[in-house]
Amino acid sequence: MLGKWMLKSDVGKKSEMPVLKFTLTVLAVAGCWRPTSWTSLFRHIIYNAYTASIILILYIFAITQIMEMVLNADDSDTFGDALFNALISLLACYKAIIIRINHDNITILIDNLIEKPFKPMDIDENIIREKFDKRVTLVLITASYMILISLFTDLKNGTLMYRAWLPFDYSISSLFYLAYTHQIMALICIGLVHPTCDNLICGLLLHICCQIEILEHRLSNIANNRGNLRDCVRHHIRIFE
Repeated sequence: MLGKWMLKSDVGKKSEMPVLKFTLTVLAVAGCWRPTSWTSLFRHIIYNAYTASIILILYIFAITQIMEMVLNADDSDTFGDALFNALISLLACYKAIIIRINHDNITILIDNLIEKPFKPMDIDENIIREKFDKRVTLVLITASYMILISLFTDLKNGTLMYRAWLPFDYSISSLFYLAYTHQIMALICIGLVHPTCDNLICGLLLHICCQIEILEHRLSNIANNRGNLRDCVRHHIRIFE
């Protein structure tokens, strides 16, 4: 009896674990996701200022690439690199803004995944949930690894990571380090925003697949119980809502 009680207690604790916790933590670092525990007005202001600084860094990087493309691009490779950098920077800004605007709606959706009928009810259902959680984390780690590799493979001493138009002579040591630091920060922000925003959507889709598999498990163990059948029908309707 004690063993069964401990087993049920462990299932309950696992069921209460937050969904997509790792992804949301990285999004918070990237300035896209204000932690739900930050409820005070002061913390709202601080995080909004942090988000604004991230977006400003990305916009300035995009502007330097656009100006480089317009004024200094003397071949197709330079033009293509500048265009690509400008687009991914502007797209990162767009993703960050969209996630921030829809913060409350996404929070409601994630909270629903830890409540009935979506909440795992036994060990088998928790195993299904954990399998999909690991899959979500693997997607994020893989995407982040690819981004980081691309950031540091072409790093050279004494030159900027990317050619850029700047309104000052960055051959001066102090100004060079300022420009180089800005590019590093911009590329880190891009590397955080793109995979985590994409992974948030991918993670939510995977959790929908997880709910379908949990529903299949419940149907396979229904044992002609009308009450369970009613719950399964309600679960099916909620998935498609």
